[in-house]
This record gives sequence, structure tokens and C-alpha cells, in this order.
Amino acid sequence: MDVGSSKINLGLLLYLMINLSGAHALEPKVFVQLGHANWVNAIAFAPDSKTALSGSADNTLKWWDLDTGRLIRTFQGHAHSVNGVAFAPDGKTALSGSSDNLLKWWDLETGRVIKTFQGHAYSVNAVAFAPDGKTALSASSDNTLKWWDLKSGQLIKTFQGHTYSVNAVTFSGDGKTALSGSTDNTLKWWNLKTGQVIRTFQGHAYSVNAIAFGPNSKTALSGSSDKTLKWWNLETGRVIKTFQEQAVNAVAFAPDGKTALSGGSDGSLKWWNLESGRVIRAFQGHSVNAVAFSHDGKTALSAGSDNTLKWWALESGQLIRTFQGYSKPIKSVAFSPDGKTVLSADNKLNWWNLDNGQLIKTVQEKFINIIAFSPDVKSAFSKNDDNSLIWWDLETRVTIKIFEGVSVNAVAFAPDSKTALSANDDKTLKWWELETGRLIKTFEEHSYPINTLAFSPDGKTALSGGDSLTWWELESGQIIKTYEHAYSINAVAFSPDGKTALSGSDDNSLKWWNLESGRLIRTFQGHSSYINAVAFAPNGKIALSGSEDGSTRLWNLQTGEEIAQLFAFKEGGWATLTGQGYYVASAIGEKYINVSLSDNVTDVESYRLQFNQPELVKLILQIKEIDITPPRIILRPKQHAVFDQIVIEAESYTLHGQVLDDSGIASVTVNDLPTSLDEKGYFSVEVQLKRGNNPIQITANDIYNHSAKSVILIHQMNCLAETAFTSEDIDTLHKLKVKIAFSLEEQAFIVPTDMSPPCLQHVAYLDLRYLSLSELPDWLGKFSGLRKLDISHNELAHDKLQSFLETKTVLEILELSHNPLFEASSFWERIGLKTTPSIPPALWQKLSGLRKLNLSDTGGDAENYGDLSRLTHLQSLNLSHNRLTTLEALHLQKLKNIRRLNISHNQLENVNFGQISQSRLQVLNLSFNRLGHLTFAPLPHLNRLFLHRNYNVSFDKPFKLQDLRSMTFDKGTKVPEGLLKQIGGQF
Repeated sequence: MDVGSSKINLGLLLYLMINLSGAHALEPKVFVQLGHANWVNAIAFAPDSKTALSGSADNTLKWWDLDTGRLIRTFQGHAHSVNGVAFAPDGKTALSGSSDNLLKWWDLETGRVIKTFQGHAYSVNAVAFAPDGKTALSASSDNTLKWWDLKSGQLIKTFQGHTYSVNAVTFSGDGKTALSGSTDNTLKWWNLKTGQVIRTFQGHAYSVNAIAFGPNSKTALSGSSDKTLKWWNLETGRVIKTFQEQAVNAVAFAPDGKTALSGGSDGSLKWWNLESGRVIRAFQGHSVNAVAFSHDGKTALSAGSDNTLKWWALESGQLIRTFQGYSKPIKSVAFSPDGKTVLSADNKLNWWNLDNGQLIKTVQEKFINIIAFSPDVKSAFSKNDDNSLIWWDLETRVTIKIFEGVSVNAVAFAPDSKTALSANDDKTLKWWELETGRLIKTFEEHSYPINTLAFSPDGKTALSGGDSLTWWELESGQIIKTYEHAYSINAVAFSPDGKTALSGSDDNSLKWWNLESGRLIRTFQGHSSYINAVAFAPNGKIALSGSEDGSTRLWNLQTGEEIAQLFAFKEGGWATLTGQGYYVASAIGEKYINVSLSDNVTDVESYRLQFNQPELVKLILQIKEIDITPPRIILRPKQHAVFDQIVIEAESYTLHGQVLDDSGIASVTVNDLPTSLDEKGYFSVEVQLKRGNNPIQITANDIYNHSAKSVILIHQMNCLAETAFTSEDIDTLHKLKVKIAFSLEEQAFIVPTDMSPPCLQHVAYLDLRYLSLSELPDWLGKFSGLRKLDISHNELAHDKLQSFLETKTVLEILELSHNPLFEASSFWERIGLKTTPSIPPALWQKLSGLRKLNLSDTGGDAENYGDLSRLTHLQSLNLSHNRLTTLEALHLQKLKNIRRLNISHNQLENVNFGQISQSRLQVLNLSFNRLGHLTFAPLPHLNRLFLHRNYNVSFDKPFKLQDLRSMTFDKGTKVPEGLLKQIGGQF
């Protein structure tokens, strides 16, 4: 397919897809049903008994639809086995406890973690919600129980008393007490309010693994490794009855309290009549780790060491459904030398075409456990059931050599396929010559079992992974560097240039390392179980991973995003699914694709038109040929000022913009509604407004699921109050063409047709430039919330300012330049009658919040402007083009926050820097004066100094301008040698 010629059609296709799904708050999620990849340790029915949760040693929780048997959602976030799960009483959230020592509180609808609870020192073995859903209990291998407030995340109380690991915990029906079971062989009944033990129950000979309160909370059940199930009277502490069993891992009371379930390591689930002590029915299926009754007591769930859940009809004894995945763990992966195909191995070889995502061929062989492919992918090592190592030809399927009695965990071929490394049960690495079987060298530095190996591309170094990642120099046998991992490493691979490496871990993540620096470049997360195999594409841009979860995944190394998942199923069939949910699949493979929307899950049939897109899958897999930078949103320039501004009495607003995307097939939504783009990506959409704040969110997406967002906020308000401006005021504003803005943005709105005090208090910027004003109008005083006022380029004298400015206490920016404020005083001076009109200190005190003041070209000297020291927040001051001969009267040295000072184009002859500032001054312009001598005081932050067009300036010593970086001056200026060297001779 020609990528360029397909852009328009693909863009239309993507637009239709967005129209089908983008208008919904929740979009359908397409996924292949992957069951648990390890033991299922915990289960729970939802309050309505329509769904169930399971927690597994594969580090995940899974949420199942009981009617269809389909997986609704997988919850990933724990780094170790999930040992306990519980539904909240309202069925909207769930708790999990893990061997990573954490509890997590999940939002079931979104799949996100609401809160993580830290506090246990060791594994969390069980969790329970209080009946009111506001608090929770956790039981841990640190011998404690902890009681948590869910909303605040705070620990309410820690319960200590058990002497060994606490394995189980549950609340009583009234939420006032709790029951726990421990490896110290006891049960304890706790008063939650006091934290005291009400009673300790002794009688089991070994660990108590499971407990349950009776429906009335007057009795309890316990299951133990001593092969008994005990029914207790809580008030007396006596055993009512003991039931002989195999090692009991799980117990549950029926809702009516008359029967109970137990599950154990003998592979059966037993349903007991408590009164008679007899087994009503035994269900044979799997070794049971957890059990649960449905809320009507008619069905039960069991979780087992075979990685499945089973749902049973109690009366008939029939198995209603098994909940599981449909693929097998991936043990090894490899790219072909040209990077166009991929091999993955489970109990067979699967050969994939990366051009279109289709499965080319499946090869079923007796070599069921491939652990390494040769670099040319022509041969492989496999580990047989009897631990013999088999080297065989992939094309002819003929055995080249069998290495008997070699107990190894991993093997790696050298790049020339003449030698190999093996990781052995004795914690050593061994380097072999393949043709002769000769041992070249043994490496003995590892103190734990080694799980994986890889040669560097030049064959001179190698990586080994176990409890850590180790980089070896082969010839010397020395360790070059060690890279610390928090969890066990199962797979490693060198990049084609040998500078970086990939590692796959027990925490379900893939990590990318810079070998020389030891820096972790990126972590890739998405697998729901351990990663067993990793590989780089020959171009070094794509990574491949194979996991115990049954999927083979392609990753974009630069962006960290998942490109696609490849699945080959137990019953035959295959599917390729992209990160955006588009898929291509065989007829059998399509049966195993689910679509979830909130807590509803269905097969893919009703969504086939939307997501079965072979051409899009093909385009996405051609990642190496396409620029995949995210789209960019550009709003028309005038709309930059709209952010946080106000629209007066408007019912709608027309938004104009453009979306740029290198693939040419981006889509855009405005407030979640699809919006059409023209050929150049331009869009125009009318947005309806309501009273108050109107956030407008523009979102652009491309086919790689990259997105860009831009938000503007428009406030619509009613300005038709009785105290509005008079019609004469409005006419004057229109006549003058006054501009008003409701933020400090430079783009301003023309004044609306009617305004009132509720609107005026939001006006932040008045633009009154070039209006030939000789005095200020009365209505100006009504704008009490002004932060910026520009009245430059008018005809104002200083005495026309005071009455207005004295009312302006919130001004931050005041532009007064190009007004003849002191022109009259200049005239009288010229004819010999000197007057000194000045701005009084009291006025500057009123304007003490000013950050910027512009008095350029206003005709005054230092005495006219008066004492500026009251402007304590001033950061920028412009006094250029005036008649200043000295600076003393201005008291500039007291302006501790001044950053920028422009005193150019005046009549200054000598300047003592102590007269300017000793604080934060960064930019100082003294050009176009009559300077001949400068006296320096410390100016530690000054970095730019302008001295252009003065006389032969000389500098006093000492001077201290350590941050000065640039200086503009004439050639006659006598710059000290040290200062000239500091600024690099910049003229």
C-alpha cells in the first residue's frame, strides 16, 4: 500500500471512527482475553453476584462477567503477587493486597488506582472492607493487622498480638469487631475501637490459612494446614465441630449459615452440612486457593493453582464455567535478520509477518521449550522434559546435537553461532565451543541463579540476568558493570549497536538501559505477567517482548508506546491487536477478542466495522517509515486573548483553529464532539455558551493514539444591571474607540454596548492610547479592578492625573509615556521663572502595587517625579527621554525589587551606582547621556549594561559586577581590563 496516497481515505475512516465512539464519555476498549498466568490466590463476588474479582501470583487483579465468562478489565499496578481482593459494599470500588507490601484501592469503572496504602513491612496477605465501606483491614506477614481510613488514606490503628504471619482477616457484620488467622496456629477476635484482643482461639496444630464469620457473627470457621476445618463458638471460645480434611486453604459460610465451603490442596472443593458434619457434595477440578458463595447461596466460585477460576452450581454439582485465557506463555522471541518477520515460541513456533500483522505459519514440534534462537534464526536451543539441551535446525527440523545431563536455565548463541553461553543450576556461566562441546571458560561471580544471557553484537562481552543485570568482558572474565533491578530478571538483549540493552522482569515490565552510563532510559509497561523473552529489531527502533501472559508485543523505543500485540491461541487461530484497538484476526482468533464499555463486556461482533481495520493495522506496523510526532493544535491569533476572558451576553462563540499532523490523518473533537477538518487541517465550530464559566477543550488524535489538548475558558455574564453605564458614557467610549480586555493580554475587545459594575470589576486592561485626552473622563473611575492602564500618547498635564490615580489601588502596570506632564515647568524655566511641580509621595504610596511604570518622554526632572521609594513592588521603570541631571531625589536605591531601569536620553553627567540600586537590578540603560565618570557599588545581579553614545566614560575602582555578561559602549570608554575580560570583549 502506498502510504502517501492513502492519507485522505484513512483520515476519513478515522473521522468516522471518532464519530462512532468519540462522543461518549467512555470509549469501547478492545482487548484479547488473557487469563491469569499464575496461581489465582483470591476471589470475591460482587454485591450483585453478576461479576467477580480474582487476584493472582501474576501480579494482577481481573474482573470477570459471570454470565458470559468474558474478562471485563485487568488491573495492573502491583509489583508482586496479589494475595487478597475485596469488593466495596456498593460494588463500585475494590481493594487488593500484595506481596509488594501495598494495598491498592481501585475504581472499577476506570481501572485507575484511587489510593495506595503503605505501612506494612512485609507482604499483605488479605484485605477486607468494613460493612459501611469507609474503612478497611489488611493482614500482613509482618505479624500485624492495620485498619485504614479509605478517604483520607490515614492509618487508624495497628493491631499487634500474633507472633507469626497473619494470613486472613474479616470484619464482623456490625463492623465493630474483626477476626484474624495466623501462622502462629491461632485465631484472634479483636475489638476495633480499643485495639484489644477479645479472645484468642487455640486448637489448630499448624497454620490457620482461612477464616470466616458466620452470618450472625456469633460463630466462625477456620481452615488450617493441619488438615482440619473448625467451627467455633465466639462467645465461649469452644470448638463446636471439627471437620477432617486435607490441608485447608479456603473457607466460606453460606448466607444462611447452615452450610460451608472448604477448598484445599487435594484438588477438591467440599460443601459441608455444618450441623451433621457431613460433606453434601465434593467438586473435583483444581487445587483450591480461595472460595466464595454467591449472595443467594446457590452458586460458588473457586480459585486454583491451575491459574483458573471455576463457577459451580451447588445443588447439581455442575461446573457452570471456567474463567481463563486462550493463549500459552511465550518463552522465546526473535526478529528475522531483515526485521520483516518475527518468531515466537510457546509449545510451538509461530512465524509472524510484520508487514500486515498476519500469522504466516505455525510449526508444532516435540521441542516444546525453545530457550534461544541463533542470530541468523536458522537454528535454536530447546530444553526437553528430561532436562537435555537440544540444538536443532529450524528449517529442516533435524537435531544437530543433544547435550545430555546439562541442567541449564538459559542459553545464548554468539553472533557467529560458533560458541554459546549457558546459565547453570550451580549459579555459574559457562562458555562453550559448540562443534566440539569444549568448555572455554567458567564465570563464578553470581550468588543467585542466572535466568538469562545475551552476547554483545561484537561477541566480546555478554549480559547475564538474575537478581541483577551484569555486563561481562568475556576474554578476561571480569565484570564491567552491574545494573540493579528490584525484581528478578528473566530476559536480556543487546541493541544492534551494542550501546543499550533490554531486560524483562518479574514485575511485568520491560526496561531499556544505557550500558556505558548505567542510566535507565525508559520502562515499558503493559504485560500482565512476567516477561520471559526480549529482542531488538535490526533497525534498533523497535523492541519485542514475550510474556507468561501469552502475548508477544512490539514497542516503539523512542516514544515508549505499544505498537501491537500478537496472539496465537491454544485451539488454533491468531490475532494482532494495535495499541489503538484496531485488529486483524483469523475467524477462530476473533472469538477471543473482547470489547468492554464501563462494566459491560461483549464479543467484538457489534464493533467489527469500527475496529477490524487491516489497512490501519498495516499502516501502524510500518512505524519505521512514518514520522509519528503528536499532532499540534493552533488557534487563530486573536483567540490567544480569549483565555480566562469574558464574553458579554453572547449565546455562542465561534472557535477557529488548525490541527497539524505529519501522518495527515488526525481527527479533532471540541468538547468531545467530532469536528470536521479541511484538507489543510483547518476547523471552525460554533460553541454554545451558558451563564458563567465555559471551558472549551480541543483534542486532536492521530492513529498512533498520540493526542494534543488545548483549553480556553470563556466566561459569559449578565451586564444589564440597573446601575449600568449611562448611554452617554457608552457613546463616549464608542466614539473614542476605547479597548477593554478582561485579562492582561494585549489583544483587547472593543467595548460592549452596555456595561455595569458586575462587569467592570472584571475589567483588567483599558487601552486609552492616542485619544488626545487633555483630562480624564469621570467614568474612568468606575473601573475599580484595573490592573493595567495605558494612557500614553495623550495631552495630559500632571495635575489632571492625581484625582483619578488616587483611587487606583490595584494597578500593576501604568503607561504614561508621551504625555506633557511637566512641559509647562520646562517653559517657565526657560524664561527664568523656575517652578517645581511634583508628584507627591502620597500618590506613589497609593500606587505601591505597581510592577511596571513608564514615564518616558514626559518632560520632567528628578524633582518633578519625586520620591519613588514608595513603589516597593516596582520591577520595571522607564524614565528615558526626559530632563534628568541627577538621580538623588528619586531615591532609586530603595527600590529593592527593581529588575529593569531605563534612564537613557537624559542629561546625566555622573552616576554613582549606589544612587541606582544595590539589589536585584539586571538590565541598566544609561545610553545617550553626558556621562564621563561612573562610581560602582555592588550590583550582584546586573547582566546587561548599555553605555552607548556618552563621553569618554571612566570607571572608579573597586567594582563588583560578577554577573555582567554584555555591555554596549563606545570605543573611548575606559573599561577596566578585568571587566573587559569578563564580558568577552563585547562592544
